[in-house]
Amino acid sequence: MTPLDLLFALAPLGAMLAAGFIFSRRGGRSVQDFVLGDRKFSWWQAGTAMVAGASNADSPLHHSGKIRRDGLTGAWYYWSQIVGQLFGALVFSRLWRRSGLTTVVEFYELRYAGRGAAAGRGCAMVLGTFVESTFGIALGLVAVVKLSEVFLGLHQPVSLWGVDFAPGLLVALAALALAASYSVVAGLFGVVAGDVTEFLITLACSYALMFFVYRATGYHAGLSEGLERLGLAAQRELAPAWGLSALVFFVFQPLATAAGVNSINQRFLAVRDERQSALAGVWRIVNHYFVRCWPWHLCGLCSLVLLAGSAPEHELAYAELILRYVPEGLRGFMFGSLVMAFMGTASTAMHTSGAVFVNDFYRPYFRPAAPDRHYLWIIRGTMVVFAAAGVAVAMANDHILSLVQLYYKVVSAAGLLMLLRWFWWRVNGWAEAAAQLAALPVALLFEQGDRIFGEGRDPVDWLAARFGGGTADDHFAVSFILTIAATTVIWLVVMLLTPPEPMEKLETFYRRIRPYGFWGPVAARCPEVRVTDRFARDMLLYVLGLAVCGCVLLGGVALTWGKVAQGVGLLAAGGCGGWLLVRRLQRA
Repeated sequence: MTPLDLLFALAPLGAMLAAGFIFSRRGGRSVQDFVLGDRKFSWWQAGTAMVAGASNADSPLHHSGKIRRDGLTGAWYYWSQIVGQLFGALVFSRLWRRSGLTTVVEFYELRYAGRGAAAGRGCAMVLGTFVESTFGIALGLVAVVKLSEVFLGLHQPVSLWGVDFAPGLLVALAALALAASYSVVAGLFGVVAGDVTEFLITLACSYALMFFVYRATGYHAGLSEGLERLGLAAQRELAPAWGLSALVFFVFQPLATAAGVNSINQRFLAVRDERQSALAGVWRIVNHYFVRCWPWHLCGLCSLVLLAGSAPEHELAYAELILRYVPEGLRGFMFGSLVMAFMGTASTAMHTSGAVFVNDFYRPYFRPAAPDRHYLWIIRGTMVVFAAAGVAVAMANDHILSLVQLYYKVVSAAGLLMLLRWFWWRVNGWAEAAAQLAALPVALLFEQGDRIFGEGRDPVDWLAARFGGGTADDHFAVSFILTIAATTVIWLVVMLLTPPEPMEKLETFYRRIRPYGFWGPVAARCPEVRVTDRFARDMLLYVLGLAVCGCVLLGGVALTWGKVAQGVGLLAAGGCGGWLLVRRLQRA
């Protein structure tokens, strides 16, 4: 890159820092302000922050790389997640906001009693928050290291204090330090302000790149002709590949992810009311999977034609497109926007980890009556510690997609229990603790099966071959199923061997949350509680939401291939369905 590129690369970073530091005084008033922003966020602020916080510097790299490897059908690896997450956005968003909790891990004290509650809360604090946050930071660091090598040409190690460092790692650590500088001061106000700024800038950059590469291929006609010329016409196919991977993508994964992840659920706690939380969840899904992701997918498809002769690493094709097809100055600005995306995810991860550590471990067990100023400094120190943990994980893995898939398996392992605990009175704290404890080791067991069981004895490889699964997605599917199945057996056995929660604790939970489902013995003891939520109504909204997403998805694909009338018609139908969905949510 040229000096002008390097100058422009600083612009988005400066904008994010300015947005974050504006709220430094407001975020430091109290723990409530620092953690929840005084619950004053609207649906668009919270939903946009969810998108930005979950979209890391690695996101365009592994999205576009997946399309390069598997064609457009590979996008179902991401799109299928809508099936579970949409139900979570419409149902669990309301339940979380209704709980009135400060952090998601505090749920265990509301739902469970005694040592089971303490064990579940401690395990969830470690796995559901710290591991999740550490993975997020690590993914971004790996991506920034790779991007720095491509954009800046940094390959020779740099010696500092007698130790050789990869220069890309130094760039990534500098970006992490910048993210920490405002997030540890401003709290959630600063994190959300930085996330919204990041979202607007990175979205504009991704669409600008899509325009340049789509034009370079000759738009839809040139792209189709180029793929056919290279013998890659099959890469245009949109239909998912049926088999083991489809079974996981559309059945097991939705069940395991419907209850959401802690970083998203924590944002539901910070919005104004239940209506705003549901709207925030829907906005996040439409925004992330269609508005934000489609440029990455199309760029991955175009790269098959534009980079046919160079054959770069799949995950670096996105960066190569920026270097070759974006004008000087804007090229550097786009590099800065990718680094800024990492800063947004890192700030969210650090903030969640620090808030949970103090609220769910340090304050209740060590200093229950300290002033807010003391807790704020402990939160800030914890954020720095977990940033360092993310660095350690990043240095041990340099393949982005494999790290993403391991992360999915870990956070999904206990997903069925996390769903049932809202709707079934029999789930207890010991089962939750067992599920949280088993998730990471079980996922690693099947991830490293060839090393643990020996070459040729890996159960994942054996089952994939037996059921005809020969692709990388099929291998992931078998590993995903085994991880969830083993974890589910563990927590079910523990639940059946331990007593249910005391009826008094279940009554407290039932009166506050008012859930539908299998609460018969508890509901009989609470005749005054009126359950206003209805499963049939939620399913109606869910089906309507799926129809909206389907119309938007197919409409965008139709426009890409030049089918203007069909694309506009589908998008119009999706818009009408979306308007109806929002109206129903507002009236609920």
